[in-house]
Amino acid sequence: MSNIYDQLNTKTLSDVETVEIINITDKTHLQVENKIDLETYNLINESTFRSTGSLMPDRVKLTITTCSDSGVKNTVFEPQKGETWLLNVADVTMSGGSGTTVHEMWIQMDSRNVRFYYYSVGDNNVILTTDGNWPAQPFYLQYPCKLIYEWTNATHTSAAFACIMQQIT
Repeated sequence: MSNIYDQLNTKTLSDVETVEIINITDKTHLQVENKIDLETYNLINESTFRSTGSLMPDRVKLTITTCSDSGVKNTVFEPQKGETWLLNVADVTMSGGSGTTVHEMWIQMDSRNVRFYYYSVGDNNVILTTDGNWPAQPFYLQYPCKLIYEWTNATHTSAAFACIMQQIT
């Protein structure tokens, strides 16, 4: 039996990271001899709100990424092993230049990219998640996928991409 309590006893419910729990629990085999461990893991997951599929309290991240080059894919968010995040809102502020800018968002997995968002607009400040092209369902991002952003414009000098992510697991 692992001693998960000894390994996590310096943590509170709000500061234990998903990867810490996974590093402890991944070694456990699904067998009757590990029944007490499995029940303990379940209790810890329930206590840290990892078992409900709902938003976890106090697990919100604001990421801001400066993207300096037009036509270049930039990693703007990458979950850790075992994590699932909900993209709440994303916006972009363009610097320098003017004209129409193409905004694209991709999911990358194993160096392959799947575009899920495309928006062409002349504004310098854009809330991407309120655009009519934004998918009508919640957007979840899970390890090992990455959230990628790319802008294309001949005159702008950079883009500041910001997003708010809320952890689910």
